[in-house]
Amino acid sequence: MKPKTLPTLAALAVLSLVPAVRSQDPVEAPEAGQEGTEAKPAQDAIQRDEHGVPKDTEMKTTGTGLKYCVLRAGAEGAAKPKVGDYVKVHYTGWLTDGKKFDSSAGRSPFQFEVGRRNVILGWDEALQLMPVGSVFKLVIPPDLAYGEMGNPPVIPAKSTLVFEVELLEIVPVPEFRPLDDTKTKTTDSGLKYQVLQEGKGDAVVDDDILTFKFAFFSADGKLIDWTGSPQWAGRGGVGNGICGKMRLQFFNEAFVLLRPGSKCLFQVPAALAFGEAPPPGLPVKKGEDTYWELEIVGVKKPLPVPAFAMPKEDDLKKTESGLKYVVEKAGDPDAPMATFGSKVKVHYAGWLTNGTLFDASYKTAEPLEFEVGLSPVIKGWHEGLQLMRKGAVYTFVIPHELAYGEQGAGGVIPPKATLVFRIELLEVTPLK
Repeated sequence: MKPKTLPTLAALAVLSLVPAVRSQDPVEAPEAGQEGTEAKPAQDAIQRDEHGVPKDTEMKTTGTGLKYCVLRAGAEGAAKPKVGDYVKVHYTGWLTDGKKFDSSAGRSPFQFEVGRRNVILGWDEALQLMPVGSVFKLVIPPDLAYGEMGNPPVIPAKSTLVFEVELLEIVPVPEFRPLDDTKTKTTDSGLKYQVLQEGKGDAVVDDDILTFKFAFFSADGKLIDWTGSPQWAGRGGVGNGICGKMRLQFFNEAFVLLRPGSKCLFQVPAALAFGEAPPPGLPVKKGEDTYWELEIVGVKKPLPVPAFAMPKEDDLKKTESGLKYVVEKAGDPDAPMATFGSKVKVHYAGWLTNGTLFDASYKTAEPLEFEVGLSPVIKGWHEGLQLMRKGAVYTFVIPHELAYGEQGAGGVIPPKATLVFRIELLEVTPLK
């Protein structure tokens, strides 16, 4: 229903709070465009062969057949991970012939829970031997990696794998703490809260665009989800949402009690959260309270959405495909045009022909970035952008054949709907 696929909070708010099914692989590739701390070469002089594979130091072998050697020791007395700890690492992996098959170089550190079979067995064992700050070389036999079958087409059958792994940090896991009755306030709806940290600035209001962290516990104090967990790493370790428009009712009530930088504990009645029918797979009993720790990381104000105006037919230009458009503002004639493969950044608003607004980047104050001709947006966008230069503003009238077709989309776009988009081309990065 939208020209892009936005992450959604499943049946909850804005992003999924239900723990995701995790990979058995040693790595999980980040989402496209994810930013983070890039892998950096170890500062110590690690000796390497012609493939970049670290040369052995004193190699040791465990009872399982895992081989490892220390390339760089961690700080004296540095902690080692235990089963259940979350860790962040950088790594590179090679086959025994020196062929590199994966690396976190240029990506965010890889994060996972140790000892829970979220990675190959050799990693689960090795990380428990490593102090924070250390770099190990691992030689992992097939039975501790991908076994008899391998992981085609990258990992051949019965492959021994070689890894260089740097343990960056052990990520603290939130601990449950009940509200202090002497410091707790209760709203008219029954929401109880305790301020842990006062924020600054103006109080949050409806339509504010929020970036926040959370930890979510069941009534018996079990941690269910938190923004520091691996499944949130690809989203920057934060949740995002528009105050007043989140699916969990308590979010909309809770956030207006806070200011930027605020941190609060909440005891949430079921009626304000999951009610009598929690989503399948969520370990919450119907009708029970849940506990949340919320922290506001950032607040932005939405941008004004342009007013709808259906272009007059005589003003429209038409391409062979049936795409129609009006040039509201021509870009700088010396500015680059968007071409196939260009990375562009745009603001947009989309309406049905009756003026019903169904989507707008202005509401989130976040421009959309994508690659022309390559990214999953509607055909009319791919064609229309290639008519534009940086700085241009066009209104497009897009027939259903170049939009969502015979079926429409998401209950918002009717079948065979013609769509009207106002697109403002902010930036163009040519294909290299």
